[in-house]
Amino acid sequence: MRSKIATEARAGRYSVDVNSNSITNVGLLMRDGMVAPYKSPAREHIWPGLKDRDGLWTALYVRLYVIAYNTKMVAPKDAPTNWWDLLDPKWKGQKIGLDEEIELYGALSVRWGKDRAQKLFKGLAAQAPMERRGHTLIAQMMAAGEFPVSIAYGNRIEEMKGKGAPVDWADTADPVVASPSVVAMFANAPHPNAAQLFIDFALSREGQSLLKTFDRVTAHMEVPAPVPKLDLKNLKAFFVDTSVPARFEEFQKDYRAIFR
Repeated sequence: MRSKIATEARAGRYSVDVNSNSITNVGLLMRDGMVAPYKSPAREHIWPGLKDRDGLWTALYVRLYVIAYNTKMVAPKDAPTNWWDLLDPKWKGQKIGLDEEIELYGALSVRWGKDRAQKLFKGLAAQAPMERRGHTLIAQMMAAGEFPVSIAYGNRIEEMKGKGAPVDWADTADPVVASPSVVAMFANAPHPNAAQLFIDFALSREGQSLLKTFDRVTAHMEVPAPVPKLDLKNLKAFFVDTSVPARFEEFQKDYRAIFR
């Protein structure tokens, strides 16, 4: 989506009013001057840390990077409870399901400093994880018993658990990285007034409550999480912001060098 928007804009074609995307993709569009500020009145109910101070973006919901496990393969007392537990030798040899986690690596580099983040991810690479693309696929493979542990999205694990899948996740990690999917108005929106009305609704309690029905952990402070375990107030959450996409190429190069 980001590539399509950028390509069309460079060609002078402006067909986008509103873009909802990951913070990383919107951050990259911001770098190219393709996002316009709009401070919706509804922003006052959005979590601090989940909105840009200049009004360039506001979170709709967050994706929580969590450590998940198959409950038929791993007893709760033996499950990893923090990021460093994944480096235990018992998880070596394709026992960890892993997507290409550039954003997670970048977020932990911002939170901890690059040296500590590299130490964790070099340790993960040494574990010889099962690398696959797509967090939904990874969660499904873990539930099917392809591997006992994975890095997954918390809301996806809770959704699967609610349908009877043998999965669970650790809510004790410090931090639980919370990556927002955000909404932003395009800099050359052909219908700017409609764009603002849409953003107002999407951020309202009504709009956020609709998102909750899709098992989303919304950014609205007054809309509870789909299940209490996902409540941001009870987690050591670290919100990803545009400091990660600002250094995206750097983090991407680091990550791929580690997992080459």
